[in-house]
Amino acid sequence: MTAEIAILNRYGVAVAADSAVTLTSDAKVYNTANKILPLSIDPPIVVMFYGASSLGPIPWETIVQEYKRLNQSIQFSTVEEHGSHFIDFLSQMTRHISSEIQTNFVRNEILHELEQLSYLARSSLGTYIRSHPGTRSEKLNYFLHQLQEVVRSRIEYLAEIGPVSGLDEGKAFRQLDLALQNWELFDKKIDDWDDLLDIWFSQRPELLMQGEGILNRAIRQDIGRMTIQNLRTAHWSTGSTGMVVTGFGKDQIFPSLAHWIIDQMMDDVVKTRQLEMIEINDAKSSAILPFAQQHEISKTLIDGIHPKILEVHYKQIEKMLKAQAKIISERIKNRTPDSISTPLMKDLQGLSEVVLRNAHDEMEAMIRQYSLPLVELVAGLPKEHLGEMAETLVSLASFKEKFTPGAESIGGPIDVAVISRGEGLVWFKHK
Repeated sequence: MTAEIAILNRYGVAVAADSAVTLTSDAKVYNTANKILPLSIDPPIVVMFYGASSLGPIPWETIVQEYKRLNQSIQFSTVEEHGSHFIDFLSQMTRHISSEIQTNFVRNEILHELEQLSYLARSSLGTYIRSHPGTRSEKLNYFLHQLQEVVRSRIEYLAEIGPVSGLDEGKAFRQLDLALQNWELFDKKIDDWDDLLDIWFSQRPELLMQGEGILNRAIRQDIGRMTIQNLRTAHWSTGSTGMVVTGFGKDQIFPSLAHWIIDQMMDDVVKTRQLEMIEINDAKSSAILPFAQQHEISKTLIDGIHPKILEVHYKQIEKMLKAQAKIISERIKNRTPDSISTPLMKDLQGLSEVVLRNAHDEMEAMIRQYSLPLVELVAGLPKEHLGEMAETLVSLASFKEKFTPGAESIGGPIDVAVISRGEGLVWFKHK
């Protein structure tokens, strides 16, 4: 895992990153990784990676060095354009990655999506089924209905992200068929899509699926649609990499930052999606941008509340409003004719959405008010102090990790670089 941060103001940008890297083969942690890499000297631009340490078998450090070797004199007007050019360059790397490895990426994506589905079902639907009265048949019918809702909600989410250019449904179906060939899962040979689902769910008796044979055709088709959407989309999964490009473009007087996700590849197409673009200008004077595990520590310090606590807070409000709306709706329906109850229930649902939105807006306003003094302070910091601040925030993440159960996946020397328009890239600290 990784702790990385970028702090921008009109003087420049400071980036900091820890050095820990975990080898998945033996879960051993080494504190030697270089996570801040110069991408261009003139104009000064650096790139940071977090998540997967390579594109297939090729380390990101090797890819960056090859890119620089082939593009020594190239310049772009903005950081975003330079980052996009590097993203396009990744397609040249696919010739070094075999079709067998790319097929394994597809299999991992399929398993990741099924695991996500299993987790949602296990954490919510399974608890409901075990704790509520009713016959086994009634519980299973409820389970199937809710499972289908979970699947369709996931399909909508992936559709909103949108497919990667060059990955149409036909290509995704062909890659799915290739992945199913000669594939063994849990020591069982997979013959087709239905076989995969049967084998997968047979290993999860806690979902009440084992031996039931109750995955009906509609649900199987929806899970298939969900998987195809997944294969066509760049999103966070076990093999994904986050890429941060920051510094100055040729025509930029203030720094900017662009952030991408790189979700491995399929059929020689690298799956990427731009997540955000931050520009310092006359209207925006500063930004503190944490990435990977640094996100939780920095957001807690800056906003005054842990992001996961905030997420639970919103979910609990939503859950409470839905429960109240359900109780009121049932009473209205039982005591009034449909001509009256139907519009009332729609109004009640709309009111619940307004209350939830207002609660969200009020909390966000409180967070902005809490964080405003720090943001204003960053706007006036000289670039040297930007480096000190970036190092301190990564140190806090490393300190917390040291006393957290499990592998110490943040640690080692902290690299800090400061980039300004006049001095270019200057290493504040470098191992």
